Amino acid sequence: MNEAMNTDNIAQFVQQQGFDPDEQRYYLYGQIDSKFSTYPLFTVDEKEDLEIKHLLLFFSPSQLIIACLDLSGNFTDKVIRKTADEMQAVTFKKSFMLNTLTLTVDGKTYDISIPNRVVAAKWQKKNLSELIKNNFFDFINN
Repeated sequence: MNEAMNTDNIAQFVQQQGFDPDEQRYYLYGQIDSKFSTYPLFTVDEKEDLEIKHLLLFFSPSQLIIACLDLSGNFTDKVIRKTADEMQAVTFKKSFMLNTLTLTVDGKTYDISIPNRVVAAKWQKKNLSELIKNNFFDFINN
């Protein structure tokens, strides 16, 4: 993983995308199982489904922002925003090594694996702890 694991690069990406300051506070690295790598959830337009395996997820009180990464861990130009109104449910299953974030959008369920630690991303453990402590994964269900 390259540029998306460095906090300076993340801050620069957030600034380039024009994210609200609340949207840059909490972010996590996630990945999609390769057998489910093409998700309609991540459709940029009607003709293009993205084959995404690596993601940087930005959590804010009102939406989830998904920055798609290439296989080297660099940012791509694909950014997906899902507001609380667009999601029917968000669940988070905590596990010893690999957590699962499950999103339900338009009646379809999508699983994203969230590791507790990422060697190249020292911020992963801290951000995950903060999100759990602040019940950010319940923002849709309330």
